[in-house]
Amino acid sequence: MSYSNTNKRALGIGTRIAVITFIMVGAVFGIYTAVVGYANAQLVETRALAEVTSKNRAVLDMTELFDNAVTDEAARFARVLAGNFSGKFSIDGTNTMDVAGKQALVLKIGDAPINMDFTIPDRFTAQTDATATVFVASGEEFIRISTSVKKENGERAIGTILDHAHPGYALLRAGNSYTGLAKLFGKDFLTKYDPIKDESGKVIGILYVGVGITDQINYLKQKIKSISIGSTGYFYVLDAKPGKDFGNLIVDPTNE
Repeated sequence: MSYSNTNKRALGIGTRIAVITFIMVGAVFGIYTAVVGYANAQLVETRALAEVTSKNRAVLDMTELFDNAVTDEAARFARVLAGNFSGKFSIDGTNTMDVAGKQALVLKIGDAPINMDFTIPDRFTAQTDATATVFVASGEEFIRISTSVKKENGERAIGTILDHAHPGYALLRAGNSYTGLAKLFGKDFLTKYDPIKDESGKVIGILYVGVGITDQINYLKQKIKSISIGSTGYFYVLDAKPGKDFGNLIVDPTNE
């Protein structure tokens, strides 16, 4: 074998080894790059999920704190309103009274009729800045017979009935209280309805208080809208309360 042929074979073997080595190094580098890339992607995803979870918890905590605060305030005002009535409630089953065009049974506290007497609701509103209404049970209806709630034109909102579709209607008929949000004459209220019962335990009316929370609601909405996810993500709030507003957007940057 000549030196020239031996040298060529050596070069050929060397070239193949170099090529194989290059391929192996490239494969190892590729695997390393893929592993590092996957790990980084997982890290970015974990961090993003942690950020979303943290912000979501903040929104939930903020909303829950707001709900607890206004619910407690409404309950406190309801006790204040009830304390303004001294004596026992009863129905005068022999008489009715015209209340804005509706014939309503006469609800009494002691011997004094409540129908069309606005003294206590007005005094309560002057003391608390919350609104008050007294309903009387007449047949299947709850009729507003005394109130400090005013319409946009300044008239008292008397003579109207509590809608049978209202989420509190069935609860109140059964002798239970109801608390919930409501929009009345363009303003947001946290409302609380408590049944009025006679000595036998029969539901004969309702005491209502409404705490105006328009400013608080707007502040809460702005706080939620200010929390972003990345450059384009945002939070929204849906109404989850059963009823006609179920699923409506309460907080959303564009589609409320």
